[in-house]
Amino acid sequence: MRALLGYLPQQVPYYPNLTARQYLNYIAAIKGIPAKAGKQQISTLLAQFHLSQTGKTKLKDFSGGMRQRVGLVATLLGDSKIIIVDEPTTGLDPMERATMRNILSELAATRIVILSTHIVSDIEAAATKLLILKTGKFVYQGTSTGLIDRVKNYVWEDVLPFGQVPQHDRNVSSIVQAIDGTHIRVIAKESPSTNAQLVAPRLEDASLAMMEGIIQ
Repeated sequence: MRALLGYLPQQVPYYPNLTARQYLNYIAAIKGIPAKAGKQQISTLLAQFHLSQTGKTKLKDFSGGMRQRVGLVATLLGDSKIIIVDEPTTGLDPMERATMRNILSELAATRIVILSTHIVSDIEAAATKLLILKTGKFVYQGTSTGLIDRVKNYVWEDVLPFGQVPQHDRNVSSIVQAIDGTHIRVIAKESPSTNAQLVAPRLEDASLAMMEGIIQ
């Protein structure tokens, strides 16, 4: 199992004064990969993840996204077939987040990738199967589309005068200040106000509805 699994924690453990190549050589040795094979794998993976030009730059001087990519290279050393990643985009800027999501989607074409995250946009971009945990138990297993279908006719949008906010935040999935007023999305079985209109649900709406017990 150890040979098959690769794990990327939320905070990549690293030695700040090592270069990426030095760090990866160390990880390859821990995994028991022969030196020659390890060097070949490291060179290939560094090129794949656009890290070949980092040279003598120390890991402490890398951006958060670059360190995440180094961690992913370490995870893949030894040709791991099952990749487990925990909150891989937390703390990254928008461009780095998009890069990490794209990398995970590419890896999923040839490997099993298990992504643990609270960031719904990451799930929408990368996941084909969805598992939702609530208090340690699975409350949903299926596709994102299947979950969204369950919350049709439960998502309402109301527009309040600009600057106003709802008097409660229960089951409010988003509050957006726009030119025409404050757009409020509410998850409810019945209309929360006389002016609220049914709107097409999003995955974030469906996730909230499942966690709040509005849908089963």
